[in-house]
Amino acid sequence: MGAPQLHILPDLTSLPDAELEDRSTYRRSVYRSENFKVTAKFSGGSAQGEVVDYTPLGVGFTTAEPLENLPFRIGDLIKLTFTPGTGEAFEAEGVVTNRAETLWQNKSASRIGVAFYSPERFWSAEDDSRGSRRFPCPEFFAPVCYCEHPFLFMERIHFQVMDFSSAGATLLTSARNKGVFPNLRLSLKLMLPTQGMFDVEMEIKHVRSSENGERYVCGAEFIDPDNKTLAAISEYLLNASPELSLAKLRASNFLIETVEHAITCDYAISPSEFESVLQLRFSVAKNLGFLTEKSDHNATLDRFDSYARQATCRMGGKTIACARVVFVEGSKERCEIEEHIKLPDWVWQTPFVEVSRTCIHPEYRGSDVFCFLLRHIFNIANQADAHRIIMDCRSELRPMYKAFGFHEMGIEFRNPQLQQCLFHVMYFDVKSAIRGKGPRIFIWGGLLQPILNHLHSREIIKLSIWARATFKLLSLLHPLLQRFANLARSRRQLKKA
Repeated sequence: MGAPQLHILPDLTSLPDAELEDRSTYRRSVYRSENFKVTAKFSGGSAQGEVVDYTPLGVGFTTAEPLENLPFRIGDLIKLTFTPGTGEAFEAEGVVTNRAETLWQNKSASRIGVAFYSPERFWSAEDDSRGSRRFPCPEFFAPVCYCEHPFLFMERIHFQVMDFSSAGATLLTSARNKGVFPNLRLSLKLMLPTQGMFDVEMEIKHVRSSENGERYVCGAEFIDPDNKTLAAISEYLLNASPELSLAKLRASNFLIETVEHAITCDYAISPSEFESVLQLRFSVAKNLGFLTEKSDHNATLDRFDSYARQATCRMGGKTIACARVVFVEGSKERCEIEEHIKLPDWVWQTPFVEVSRTCIHPEYRGSDVFCFLLRHIFNIANQADAHRIIMDCRSELRPMYKAFGFHEMGIEFRNPQLQQCLFHVMYFDVKSAIRGKGPRIFIWGGLLQPILNHLHSREIIKLSIWARATFKLLSLLHPLLQRFANLARSRRQLKKA
């Protein structure tokens, strides 16, 4: 293996502060007993030495080699291999900032000062050396992480996470932490709000001082992160930022498994919340090629809204899914489908609710948002003591609804307000589903189990012994099945990427 080439930097004054620093801030001293070794590699050879002081921005070391035997000059870029007394060796590049003769162990020696080299491109606003877009973490909702220092005895490093990319993160730590070096590997405990704690390996790639000098800003890369951690980071970001969407995260190579901990099921009550529902309806209709001649989102408003509860799913405060649940109460005047086609008489023999205007934001399709919206609708129907949910859907959506336990009623109609699109009338038997009849067993368990357990725990309904035993079995199997489904979804995402 050939010796590394010497790089000359002729004009030191042109180097940014992040690349070359005078290390005028407090340095941590190293004692001989700490046995912190360093090897400086340069064109024509190498020199062995011992570290005498350091900060995250640079290092000072001594070597027994006389200055005349060291061909590098101030401004040269050299490679350093550090071997601490305890811990693994690591490498870094640095710019020589000082050369001087000194005494070391009562012998003539050379004292070398080096500033760690961090190219300016590492510090761009959105895209960095990780090759992927960064997404900021709000300060009031910021993740934190910590670790035991890899080689400093009984020292713990604490970080606040400033942003995430799919390949790493930007970490902020106190200026007291002098032992944060470029290319140092850390075994971190990462605490994500709403998600929990995760073990993650990261490597510090570059370090700079904050503007006031009280913090160090560290760019770090993930080392073989597991899918569970990556998916939790994605879910945290969705929960923390209203501007984010699944589509944006997927475009930036983030892994999306579920949005369960990032989503909130609620109702549109205030005028602004109802306005967001109308806007979502209108944008989805436009996306599907409907209402092309309309320019006002109020075009999706009609008299049936006055009889309805507007079920919503929000993420980061943003409405990403909605459905109108109309309380028909036995009145054909309140049933929208009756305006297009007559429903069979048996439908009117028991109470039902009508669901319409079901919308999922285009950037959140292909996720489990629809499952949570359905669960929300089922809970509303049960609260209303409805025996059935009646709704209509486009032809291409029938297989999906049938998979969730809906049945075709055998009637269809064309809607003149939506370019004569063909709609099929379907129904879901709420009371049968509560007894475990109708939907496929895993759909029943995964979709309805949280609702039924909630109702059973409050003695609103009484589950049979068979239902409780089935739920117990499904609670053991469902996470495994969900994991397989998420892995299959992730592979599809990677193929598209």
